Amino acid sequence: MLINKLSNRRDVVPGYFFEYKCNEHELIASFWPDEVARINYKEFGDVISFDGMFRTNKHAMIFVPFLAVDNHKASIVVGSALISGKTIKNFTWVLKAFIKCHEKQPVSIITNQCSAMKQAIPMVFTEAKHRLCMWHIMKKVPSKVNVALNQDPNFNKVINKLVWNIHIGPAEFKRRWHEMIEQYNLGVDTWFTDMYAIRHSWIPAFYKDTPMSGLMKTTSRSKSSNSYINIYESYWFDLVQFLNNYDVAIEKQRYRQSVHETIKKAVWCCAIKNVECRDVLKTFVISHKTKKSSENITYLVNRNYSTDTVECECNLFTRNGYLCRHAFKVLINDEVEFIPDRYVLRRWKRQLVPVQIQSARVRYGEVDAEKEKCIIDVYSKVDEIISNARNDKSILAKLERNLDTFMVDIEKEVPYEDPSQQRMDAIREHLGVSIPDEVDILPPSGIRNKGCGTGKRL
Repeated sequence: MLINKLSNRRDVVPGYFFEYKCNEHELIASFWPDEVARINYKEFGDVISFDGMFRTNKHAMIFVPFLAVDNHKASIVVGSALISGKTIKNFTWVLKAFIKCHEKQPVSIITNQCSAMKQAIPMVFTEAKHRLCMWHIMKKVPSKVNVALNQDPNFNKVINKLVWNIHIGPAEFKRRWHEMIEQYNLGVDTWFTDMYAIRHSWIPAFYKDTPMSGLMKTTSRSKSSNSYINIYESYWFDLVQFLNNYDVAIEKQRYRQSVHETIKKAVWCCAIKNVECRDVLKTFVISHKTKKSSENITYLVNRNYSTDTVECECNLFTRNGYLCRHAFKVLINDEVEFIPDRYVLRRWKRQLVPVQIQSARVRYGEVDAEKEKCIIDVYSKVDEIISNARNDKSILAKLERNLDTFMVDIEKEVPYEDPSQQRMDAIREHLGVSIPDEVDILPPSGIRNKGCGTGKRL
């Protein structure tokens, strides 16, 4: 029923993509995005994250949403998958389906330390940088050090200030890391050695020059998305029921996206005022207090008047795609009235995803619009009649007699359905798909995946 439902959407709805994989007759994996998800990826698919979610349905299939960040810094789903287990083969198939659908690879992809993901991603995403979730790594620190060091506030401050620092470069990180290891005698700990060996895959200092590396550093968006969708589902749901509740969650997400598009005002302009001739290159020193202390922090901003560029050593434009306050201060000082075109990236502009295609009716095409309109009109007219005749008992009695007569006429025209058939029709209308006469695709038998619990209780 799930395959029939999604296949029908693919046949009827423009831009809907759906593929599935079976092992003989058993469903192993499926992947689907609709037109809105595909447009979202086209505009905002520079950095994505994905993570598996357990206990999403009674068949123990793992739900894997692909998340991106839109032009309002909100999480959006650009693709979804169901897999029977976290294996290299399943992840490879899903990622290939992802590329087939979206036709381009992301700049960066963020996951946890799942070994299957680690092996599958380089085989498919040959051009993307695979980045590990910093939160998953840092949450293991308390269990890797002794109790005394774990309770030392200075140690926690030192390691967090080093690891999460977005302003230092690789050389500075290496120097300060070795100082920390020597100061707290962590050289004998193999975990810190292993994490330092893979520092290029999770430390922000090594992503300083990677475009949009500041949009996501963890898979927290995937976690929050999993939790958000989990509100609308139950472990005992069938796959079709899960899909219906997934649609409800996505509909709410799309509604928020359309609200952001309509209430936000445009702040970018695409012109620049001619500045007076002065030195070709000039360096400004910008200093301000930090958020958490009264100490001053200083940044150097280079202004090139021949190329009309402004570069700050905080590197915010490279990391997030928009100018920092230090660069704005320099532009204001030069009496520049409009942001230069080169610093107005398309991904941060409004109305990249048309609000008109956000509706579920447009995406899925499963609602008979004419029938829905007739039902609404009938309800409206009946309400109006009752409202007008509310204080006249004789008219209300006459209306009741006329409705009884009309009911008799309807029963003659509408063919009789036994209660069991009526129940099946109601189920079909609710699920949006009929129960097939022949079942050729079976649900997965279900396996115990990592993270799904021990199954033991007192």
